[in-house]
Amino acid sequence: MRITHLQVENFRNLKSLDIVLSPILNGFWGANGQGKTNILESVFAATRLKSFRPYCSKKDWYPKVIHNSDSRGVTKVEVNFLDRSGYSHKLLLKCEDQQRWQSFWNEKKMSASTLVEKIAILSFWPDDHSLVRGTPEERRHFVDSLLSDI
Repeated sequence: MRITHLQVENFRNLKSLDIVLSPILNGFWGANGQGKTNILESVFAATRLKSFRPYCSKKDWYPKVIHNSDSRGVTKVEVNFLDRSGYSHKLLLKCEDQQRWQSFWNEKKMSASTLVEKIAILSFWPDDHSLVRGTPEERRHFVDSLLSDI
């Protein structure tokens, strides 16, 4: 499956984002702190209901404006996919008023464990250098995680 369209609202420092992605190659560039990694994290969060950042929790996904005040708001990530057969699918991750995160696959409520079965995704983070220099246990954990996704 490939991502065709991404919409993000109130995720970390991304107030509103609407991107139509190329089927061949996409790149994001800009100054530090502008949200490039947050774009990637929003997709990972939608597909896994967790962050690929090792020291991050779901409360970190709220924009600081909402997180540090009594403001109410909706945090939303919508990812549109196109599968190999040409069928479109929509994944929606949303949280209203900092309460409960919910995932929907084609408008049907979906658990994180079921999403893992539907969407294969792999990310490498700078801390993953332990794959080369770390213990065999760390490598086994990474391979186990990868195999569970596949």
